Amino acid sequence: MRSKTLLLLSLFSVLLLSTECKKKLFEKITFEGTTYSRSTGLPLSGVKVTLKACGAGGGDASVSCTNNQFVIGEATSDGSGHFSITEKAAKSDNYFVWYNGNNGVNMHGVSGGELYTLSDIYVSQ
Repeated sequence: MRSKTLLLLSLFSVLLLSTECKKKLFEKITFEGTTYSRSTGLPLSGVKVTLKACGAGGGDASVSCTNNQFVIGEATSDGSGHFSITEKAAKSDNYFVWYNGNNGVNMHGVSGGELYTLSDIYVSQ
């Protein structure tokens, strides 16, 4: 009886572990905000916003960020300057925001929970 109980507990533990791993694989992240002109303070349309993360690809646990970022998603701001990106979360949970290709908003990564601190993007024209 004791061996059956241990077997059941072991199987239950493996099931829980497996569920946690799958949950991480299917998590989504949403990053949204508004782009503004740095000179006028008015909302800007047509700004391409790119969300990147550390690692070599989706789900990569690597935290090395030097020349090792991949694109999570991109969006272009609308007439009111609003943009929204919802994509698969990076396993590294270390994100970078760029606008119009090569202009970094943050040079040090932030966690998914801290992305809101980058929601207002001021663009130099």
